[in-house]
Amino acid sequence: MAAFLSDKTSTSTGSVPSEILAAVSVMGDVPKAVFASKDTARWGAVSAPGTAKSSVMAPPAAPVTKSPFLGETKEEAAAAGTRPVKIPPMAPIFPPAPGDKPVFGGNAYSGIRETPAMTAKQESPMMMYIIFGVLLLLVIAGGGVAWYFLRYVPAHSVVADPVPIAPPPSMEVPVAIEPPYALDKPNYLSIDVETITTQEFQKILQAASARMKTANMVKPVEFLITDKNNNPLALSRFVYLMGLSLPEPLMTKLEDDFSVFAHNDKGKATLGLRLVFTDALVGGVVVKQREVTLPMMFRPLLYVGVTVPQKVLFRSGVYNGETVRFVNLDGTESVSFDYVLRENTWFIGTTKDTLRVILDIKR
Repeated sequence: MAAFLSDKTSTSTGSVPSEILAAVSVMGDVPKAVFASKDTARWGAVSAPGTAKSSVMAPPAAPVTKSPFLGETKEEAAAAGTRPVKIPPMAPIFPPAPGDKPVFGGNAYSGIRETPAMTAKQESPMMMYIIFGVLLLLVIAGGGVAWYFLRYVPAHSVVADPVPIAPPPSMEVPVAIEPPYALDKPNYLSIDVETITTQEFQKILQAASARMKTANMVKPVEFLITDKNNNPLALSRFVYLMGLSLPEPLMTKLEDDFSVFAHNDKGKATLGLRLVFTDALVGGVVVKQREVTLPMMFRPLLYVGVTVPQKVLFRSGVYNGETVRFVNLDGTESVSFDYVLRENTWFIGTTKDTLRVILDIKR
C-alpha cells in the first residue's frame, strides 16, 4: 500500500500543491494513536487494530485557515454576516415599457411590469359592486312600475259610462206618398144636401186639410161641391145650406159656378173661395158698395169661432201686379179677409198667404 501510494505521489507531485500533499494521508498509513487522540482538532482519533504505525508525517497542529476547495471558514462566514452585503442590481427579464408601473413596491428583481389585464383584475371588484347596484335599482324600479299599473291604476281608475252607439242611419228610400188630391184640376167633394149643416161641412173640410197635411201638400186643393149623385151643387143652394147672408143685389150678379179651396197654411187649415160674376164691371161695382160688411156676410163659412166686426175698413195692396184689398180681423194678422177681382172672377182668402197661393195656381 505504501509502495502504491509512493508511486502515485511521485508521479503527481509536480502538479499538486505542497499544502495539499502535507494535509493528505492514506487511511492505512495513519497510526492508531493518531485516530485515538482527542487533541487533534481537524482529523479526530483513528484506531485500526493489527496495523503498524505509519511513517507518514502527521498533519500540523494548527488548522488550515483557508482552503481553495472549502472557500471561507466558519469564522470568516460569521464575520461576513455582520457586515452589509452589496448585491449588484439584476437586470429585469423583460425591459419595462413606457408608462408601466413597478409591481410589489417597485422591486427591480422581479422584472415584471403591470399590464392592463392586471389593472382590470384589481378594479373588477368595484365594478362588480357598481353593476350589482345598477341591476338592483332596475329590479326595484321595474317592480314599482308593475305594481303601479297592475294594482294602483285599476284600483283608482274611474270607469266611464259606455257611450251609446247610435244605430247607423237607415238607408231605406222613403216611399213616395201619393197625394190624396189632385193639384192640377178640381176635386169633387160630395155632401148630403138633405142633412148637411155648416158644422158638418166644416168637419169635412178639416178632414180634407188633415189628409193634405199628412201628405205634405203645401199647395191649395180646389174642391167642386156635389150631391150624392155627383151633380154640381148650385151657388144659391150652397149659400142657403151654409147660412151665408149674401144680399140679393150681390147674389143676382153671381153665377152658379163656384169652388172651395182648402189650404195647409203652416199647419193651420184655412179656406178660400172662387166666385164668378155675370158681368165683371157690374160685379166690381157691387162688391165695392158692400165691402164694409163682406166679412160678416161670409162669417158662418170662413170665420167659425172668430169675432168679426159688423163693419170693417179695407186697405189696398199689390201682389204680382194685381190690386189686393184686405182687412185684418185680429191683432196677430193670422186671420184676415183678402180678395182680388180678376176680370169676372172673385178670389177670396181667409189669410194673406191663402189668397196668394190661390192666385198662383189659377193664373
